[in-house]
Amino acid sequence: MTDAGGPRIAPLPRARWGADALDLLGGDVPGGRAGQTSNFLTTLVRDPALLRLLMGFIRRLWVNSSIPLRDRELVVLRTTWLCQSPYAWSEHVRIAQSQGIDHADIQRVADGPDAAGWDEFDRAIVRAVDQLHATATVSDEAWQVLATRYTEEQLLEFPMLAGLYQLVSWTQNAAGIQPNPGAPGLAAR
Repeated sequence: MTDAGGPRIAPLPRARWGADALDLLGGDVPGGRAGQTSNFLTTLVRDPALLRLLMGFIRRLWVNSSIPLRDRELVVLRTTWLCQSPYAWSEHVRIAQSQGIDHADIQRVADGPDAAGWDEFDRAIVRAVDQLHATATVSDEAWQVLATRYTEEQLLEFPMLAGLYQLVSWTQNAAGIQPNPGAPGLAAR
């Protein structure tokens, strides 16, 4: 988010979409909503090659992940909260709610790993994201808890997923990409 509150790089208007933009944005967009064009994707389409790579990464770590959906949402929500990314946070609050994650869990994500009400595994997920954000690694204690349920493949995906959403949050924040219309931003806590 910029100090002025507006985008530093505006979404590319539909009238200026070329063949690459139509190919990338005209199809199935991960996390997209029917009838609504994503401010993030329509901004990033200014660099179609970059957007194509990112969408492949999102498809692998979000759409085709072996990590359970609820756990993925906890990782994404905590990462986007730590990055204070109003765009990604509000979009993933919407996704989490559509998948049955209740308001209390979303509030706990914002409050962090020491919030009351977490079970041991969920606490380890949130703590591991905090550790990755702060130190670029996961403690042995958090890793051991994650390893009680996760395969080696999932243990490798976990930091990649957190890193992907850190990258997404950084880009959205630096470019001043505004939440989609009707999205509450960080107020969706």
